[in-house]
Amino acid sequence: MIFSLTAIFCGTAYAQVTAPVPTEVQPDPGVAKVAVSDYTDDVFQIAAAKYRAENPKPPFPEEARKFRIQAESAVQEKQFDRALERYGKALEIAPWWPEGHFNRALILGQTKTYRDAIREMKRYLLLVPDAPDARAAQDNIDQWEGAVDANAASASDAAVKAIWTDWNTGLVWQREDDGRSRNRAESISYCRALTLAGYSDWRLPSTSELLSLWKDVGSQDTARRTYFPTMKLDGYWSSDATWVGGGWPINFSDGSGWRFNELSGFYARCVRSGQ
Repeated sequence: MIFSLTAIFCGTAYAQVTAPVPTEVQPDPGVAKVAVSDYTDDVFQIAAAKYRAENPKPPFPEEARKFRIQAESAVQEKQFDRALERYGKALEIAPWWPEGHFNRALILGQTKTYRDAIREMKRYLLLVPDAPDARAAQDNIDQWEGAVDANAASASDAAVKAIWTDWNTGLVWQREDDGRSRNRAESISYCRALTLAGYSDWRLPSTSELLSLWKDVGSQDTARRTYFPTMKLDGYWSSDATWVGGGWPINFSDGSGWRFNELSGFYARCVRSGQ
């Protein structure tokens, strides 16, 4: 079960693992400030091992204390972006501060930034593997990893639904065009710039490729409604030129082709060669 954000710093934080905060501590001038995200896993493991070996633990720097207080206030005001930024500032000064990683993880989890939440909670456990709430912290990690997997599966499913493969030709088609009428040059540029379903090698189809799509799908009402429910029974630009300044769109109401001025407006449906 994910910890409630309302419990963070309400009198006592969950992660009570740091030494009492002194009234004034000067930061170690030999410790460079770096952003929390700048620590690689290997670098952080070295820092965590050093922290675990220290006895007594280093006192919490006074310079970082103000950021901790600001982060606590931001959490109470439900200003989670600011809270994350303030905790990050404190951790730049004291990267070994377990409580900061712990509470950053909770906020990131609540805001569904699961990968970052996992990283922060793992850092917490690297610093204090024997903490009383270590089991609960690991439960959070397990839950967030499940959410990441579910999101990845959902994204993969959405990508699959965004394309259709014609097994007769091996071509992979954009399932839904954007409904915008364009001239021929704009249609070519639109397809070249398209990134869809993890692919970026889309192009405007040739006349013969459009005709194959019309034959296999466009001419069959059931197939068209099933695979291309938003297909227009209108003209789609091909990449073929007919003369200087002219192009060749294909009409998906009957599969006929016309010669048109390339500045005319028709739809664009992109294709890529399946591999």
